[in-house]
Parts: sequence; C-alpha cells; structure tokens
Amino acid sequence: MFSSKSSAAADMIKSRTYDVFLSFRGKDTRDGFVSHLYKDLCRKNIETFIDDEELRKGDEISGALLTAIQGSRVSVIVFSKDYASSKWCLAELVKIMDCNKWVVPVFYGVDPRDVRNQTGSFADAFAKHEENFKHEPGKVKTWRSALTAAGKLSGWDSQVTRPDSTLVDKIVEDVVKILNCGTSSANLKGLVGIERRMQEVLSLFQDGFPDFRMLGIWGMGGIGKTTLADAIYHHVSNGFQRCCFLANVREHEEQRELLKLRNEFLSTILEDENLYISTPTIGSGFLKDRLSKKKVLIVCDDVSKISQLEFLFGGIDRIGPGSRVIVTTRNKQVLVQCGIDLIYNMKELDKDESVQLFCQCAFKSNNPTEYQLKLSKMVLNVANGNPLAIRLIGSSLYGKTKSYQESEVKKLNKVPRQDIQEVLKWSFDGLDCEEKEMFLDIACFFKGKDRDYVTRIMDACYDSAHSGIENLIDKSLISVSQNQIAMHDLLQQMGWNIVRDESPLKLEKRSRLWIPEDSYNVLSKNNGTELLRGIELDMSQLAKLELERTAMMKMRKLRFLKFYHSCGRILLFKGLLSLPEELRYLYWEGYPLRSLPTKFDLGYLVELDMRKSHLEQLWEGKQDKPYGSLVLNFSNCFKLGEKGVGNDIDAEDSTSLEEVSSIKKVLKQAVFCKSLGWLFTNCFQLDQKAASGPETPKLEMPFEHMVTLLKDYHQAPPESKKRACIITCVPGSEIPEWFDFKSLGSSMNIQLPSEWCSNNSWINFPSFVASAVVSVPDSSYTGGEFGITCECHLKSRNGDDRCFICYSYFLFGSRLSDHVFLVYDGFKVREFVKSKASNNRIYIEATFNFYLEGLDSSHCEVKQCGVHRLFAN
Repeated sequence: MFSSKSSAAADMIKSRTYDVFLSFRGKDTRDGFVSHLYKDLCRKNIETFIDDEELRKGDEISGALLTAIQGSRVSVIVFSKDYASSKWCLAELVKIMDCNKWVVPVFYGVDPRDVRNQTGSFADAFAKHEENFKHEPGKVKTWRSALTAAGKLSGWDSQVTRPDSTLVDKIVEDVVKILNCGTSSANLKGLVGIERRMQEVLSLFQDGFPDFRMLGIWGMGGIGKTTLADAIYHHVSNGFQRCCFLANVREHEEQRELLKLRNEFLSTILEDENLYISTPTIGSGFLKDRLSKKKVLIVCDDVSKISQLEFLFGGIDRIGPGSRVIVTTRNKQVLVQCGIDLIYNMKELDKDESVQLFCQCAFKSNNPTEYQLKLSKMVLNVANGNPLAIRLIGSSLYGKTKSYQESEVKKLNKVPRQDIQEVLKWSFDGLDCEEKEMFLDIACFFKGKDRDYVTRIMDACYDSAHSGIENLIDKSLISVSQNQIAMHDLLQQMGWNIVRDESPLKLEKRSRLWIPEDSYNVLSKNNGTELLRGIELDMSQLAKLELERTAMMKMRKLRFLKFYHSCGRILLFKGLLSLPEELRYLYWEGYPLRSLPTKFDLGYLVELDMRKSHLEQLWEGKQDKPYGSLVLNFSNCFKLGEKGVGNDIDAEDSTSLEEVSSIKKVLKQAVFCKSLGWLFTNCFQLDQKAASGPETPKLEMPFEHMVTLLKDYHQAPPESKKRACIITCVPGSEIPEWFDFKSLGSSMNIQLPSEWCSNNSWINFPSFVASAVVSVPDSSYTGGEFGITCECHLKSRNGDDRCFICYSYFLFGSRLSDHVFLVYDGFKVREFVKSKASNNRIYIEATFNFYLEGLDSSHCEVKQCGVHRLFAN
C-alpha cells in the first residue's frame, strides 16, 4: 500500500508528461551529481522527472514510475557503481529500453565496458541477483540484456569529460539538442497515414549507411510532402551532427530572401552565428572543407526550380559522409535535373485513412457514428484523399449543427473552398500558356481518356503536345495509369473554376463548356461566340435540342465538339450551314442530316466520329482541300476511327454497305500513313451465308481490298511509308479460299523454301498476312474489350528460334458473332531477315499461334487459322 504522500505523487505524475526521465541509484548520486544535473535541466525549462523514494515500494516497479517513463521523451540513465545492485533501477532500465525512445547513458565513475559486459561491480551485483532470483532466471536474463543494450549506446563518461560541472553542461546541451530535433511516435498523433509513409521513405533513405544520399519527395499540392519530410527529419535527426530544415524555399525566392535563407542554413550547419556570404556561390575553400567533414541532415522544402537548389548549394561539391538531403517538390524535373534518383511519389490517403482524418478534424472522434460516416463519404468524394483538403474541410465543420454541416458539404461540389484552391493553383500559375490550355482541356474533356488518343488530339491544337503532357505529369497536375490520363478531383475542380472565372455570368464568353445544362443553354439560344474553344454535350438527361442552321457560325475558333447520347435528340430541321473552320475533333452521335456541310474545312481536323448517324455521303459536291492524317468513324456504311492502338475503320452494326468499295482510295492513304484496323464487326451482309442478293458485298471483298493495298505497301520504297500493323475483321466462319495455307485450331506450321534467304537473296522473302476464325458461342460475349494476338516463330537450320508478336485490342458492342480476323506483318519478319541481326541465317520453318485476351475471351476460341504470302515482286 502507498502512503498518502506516495499516492499524491502518483496522481500528480498521471496528469503530466515529461521531457526527461532521470534514472539513477539514489544513495550513489542523488545528493551530488544528479542534484546538479536536475537543477540545470530545470533551469533550461526542461520538464524533468526525478523519482521519490516513496514510489519504490514493493517488489515491482510502480505504475506511477511506468507512466513517467512512458510519458517522457528522453531518458537519462546515470550508471554508477551500485546501480546494478538495485532491482528497481534494473526494472526501470528494462522499461526504458522497451519504450524505444531516446536514451542518454551517463557512465558516472564506472567503465562503460563493465555496464555492457556486467563485469566489475556489476558482476558482484549480478552474483547476488542470481542467488536471490534463482527461481526467476528469466528476470535476471532480461536485466542483463537491458544493461548490454544500454552499454553499447554512445553516452557520456565522467572519466573522459571532467570536471562534473563540465559534464553536466555537456549532458544538458545534448538533451536540449535532442528535444529540439527529436520526436517520438507520440508526435505523430493526428498525422494520419504519415507513419506508414515514413517507413516507406526510410527504406529508401537508409539512415546509417556511410555514403552521401539525396532523396526527393514528389507530389501535388496539399498531399503531405512537407508533413512527411518534417516527420522524417525529427525521427532521424539524432543521428547527425547538425540538422537544418529549410522551409518554404519557393516562397523565400518570391520574397527575394534566398540569400538570407542560405546564410541561416550555413550558420546552423557550421555553428557560426556571424557567418555571412553575399556572393552567388560559396567560394571559400575553408568553408567547403568544414562542410565536407560534417555529417548533416538538410531538408529543402517546397523547391520549385533547380536554380533555387543551385543557389543554396552553389559551390558545395562535398558534404560529410553519411549526410542526407531531402528535397520536397511538386515538379519532378527539379529532382531529375539535380541528379536525384531516389524519388518517393507521394500518394493520396486511402479510404480508411481519409475517414479517420476527417472524423478527427470534424468530430474529434476516432469512432465515427453512422451520420459521421455518411458525411465523410460526401466530403471524400471531393477531397479524394488529399490531406490538406480533408483537414481544412473537416476543421470548418467542427462544432457546427448537422444542418450547417450538410449544407456546407453539398456546396463543396459547386463552390470550391478558396483556401484549398489557392494551394493548388500555384502549380497551374507556373505553367506556360500552352500548358495551361492543355491542363484546362484535360480537366474539362479528357480526364480518364487514353493518353495516345489525347496526345493525338492535342498535337493538332498545340505546338508542344508531347512535352506539354510530360510537364503536366512532372508538375503533379496529371498522372498516367495504365496509359489513361488521370487527374485528382481537386485539380479538376480547380480547372473548372478557372474556366468559370473567365465569365461568371455569361456562359458563352467562357472558353469551354462541359456541363450539359450550360452547353444546352448556349446552343439552344444560338449564343455561341468565338471565345469558345470546346463544347461537350451529353443529351441523355435533356429535352430535344433544335439547332439553327447558323448555330456554329459564331464559334469560329471552336476546336473540340462532342455530342453524345444524342441520337434523335439533336434536330436540324433547317439544315446546317457550316461547321467551325478550326475544328480538330468532331464527335456527333446520331448526326441527323444526309451529308456534312459543304462549307466545312477539313484542314485541321484529325478525328471525325459520326457513329449511328444518318449520313449517306460525306458531303454534297467536291471537297478540294486536303485533310492530312484524318481518322474517320462512320455508321450505316463505314467508320474510320481509333480504338486505342491504331486507326480503325469500323462499320459496326451497319445495314448497308453500298459505299464500301468507294473508300479504297481513303484506305490507301491511311495504310501509308500509320497503323490501320479495318473492322466490320456485326456487318452481317458481308457474310456469304447472310448474303441475300448479287448486289451485296461478299466476305472476300474487304479482305481482297486490304491485301491489294498491302501488296502495294510492301512493294513501295521505304521512304514513302511509315509503319503498318494492320488488322481487318468481318463476320464469317471460314478462312478465305485464296489463302495459301489453312489449318484447324489456333496454330499452324509452314515450311519455308531455303532459297528464300540463301545467298543473301532475302529480297525473295515474303511478308505474311495471317488470318484466324474466332468462334463466339451464343450469348457468351457481353461486350467490352476484346484482344487478339498473333505470335510468329521463325526457326533456322541451326535450331535458332526468333519470335515476333503482333497484337491489337478492340472495343466491340454487345452483339458479336463468329468473325474472321486478318493480321498483317506487324511482326516485321521480312525486315528482320534482311537485317544484320539475322546473321545470314537460313530460316526453314514458320509457326503461327493465335491467342485471345480481354473481357469474356475465355468463352471464345480460335477455330481456324491461315497464312497468305505477300512477295515484293
């Protein structure tokens, strides 16, 4: 039982936390060395726990002492001659070492080796413990382990640092340094998700290795880069001679204070308060020599340009072994240009972390109610894992009524919070004019779209589309996942807000319209202006829209126009006089007229998608102007469009193919420009079995058109063609009769005459056109992505095997019958045979294997395959 005095002491301890816990053997040092140490720590306003003898009652360490140990940031252990004779001292030591916090050992009048190895007076003490606790050998073993671990730590030796007054000063100075720089897991309280990320970074950081390392932390604004760097800084700083956190580097440059920041940095690292360097670089050999001998930790936070680092470190070519530099930035190129290859890409909080952080900020709760979870979900749809946004929104809702909270959260989708937007908008403001326009295009029209598709459209609009997209990625404004453009919801909302601010009240004076009601409003009133650059209109939830014949005339600068879910819903009773002359992209699902306007300049157009339209011909009269590399996509007769890999002609679900033969000229141009797919999925009148009359095109026609074109391509000089990986598809269940080789199943072998590649006569070696019949059981294919791969193996006389692969993916509708695929030599077989890489080998056999991939492909099978040869002459 505790006395009333000890109970009062215990209660006082429970209500406090301490900076330092002092562990010592009372009769050895309490009235001498420890009293002076305690006094000096208190003089520095360091909260220090020094125990009361009343707390050392009974056989076990008291709960009050345990609380004090756990609640202290640093433990100072004074090992004296009789320290090990006290079971309470040893019990304290075990708890201190278990807490895994900072420990400062002081070897007062004892040799550190005696502590580490339990020799000398420590051996005598343990001889008694072995006898007294012979029935508890595990306890004695634990004490020994704790002493060994503590004895290995770097500490202060009274036999080295003399006199006691100097020793006390040094220990206090050490403790102050630790408290200034150090932290513990308790300091991560409220920093949701940081500990996990800190461990991920530390695995790259590899503190303790003797080499010098630089690490970059890269991510969008508000994602937690500074918070993570700060946590790492405090976690590892105790292992360095000097540490410096350079906060807000970008802001210091904007305020013309980089010179001041550099001098503060050098003064801190070199421990010289009077140091001042005004030159652009640090030229002093003496200073650089001093820096090269110091093991330092430096954090450069929010760096926006390489020039900022060059100024801060200009002329410093060496920092001491084991030093670490951490750079946080939104711009990956800063890290790349600085030669930093250890880059941590800071990701958003996951769903559970987001909910936890929001509930902490909005409700001060870690156990959310059903209402709180519901509100969290609404907020997280906007914040999307961004810690800054979650914290700001959550804090603004704390203590408010439910009706206020719900009202504010509903407003978030339409009215972004200004404080969040300001943090994010800095990245946008740092872009050049073209990059800003590209960012806004992606925010309004292209988020989630295929990167190659987006690049192709933007390439027609801007001079630097490829590098512009790379810069947007590097500056954390967009990302690419599985070749799709991704953008954080907050950044997209920022982009939307920038466009709205162009003209808050007059929609037609904005550069882009993407909200269905806004687009509908402007078009229905014929209010378009030349300020508009892009319009997207989803008609699925809107009433029918009747356009004037002059609807497009005022929008002369329009580059992007997309109408979808619009079959029978956009009406042109009076016709359409013209389309904008600067259009790059036109997508009009269900276009209601029989032809496009005659006044339609195709000079800039790169994609024309008129699926499910009423077109009977492209335009009335003759279109004289060239249209360059144009992707066409039509319904009712044919479509020429892109399906992610190449340019496709897709006449899906067509009922009439009267104009198919007329596209041969267009096809030829496309074949010689780039990869092509000629797809007639579900155009059943092409199937011989479905043909009802002599006027209906037969299965062979599209194949023969393609093979004829490929032969021309094959014979053309290299400078007249770019590349061709070409796939054709029509309904059918048999390989065309005129194919040279046919086989059942998904693979086949053909023997190659040796004269095709002997005596350097590779010119006789053919290219191959491979074909496969894909069987689709009734109702098994429900639509989606469908892929076919053709693998070609060439075998030589000496047993070598060379593999070539051609593959393509397509997005089919829900109806899909048996189809025949044709694959042109995308394997580049002939090009390889004539190259030096083939080393004049004679190839005697070719093997072809077909594989199906993608959605529902497991229900389909390759029923037949075939190969046709194309010779150059």
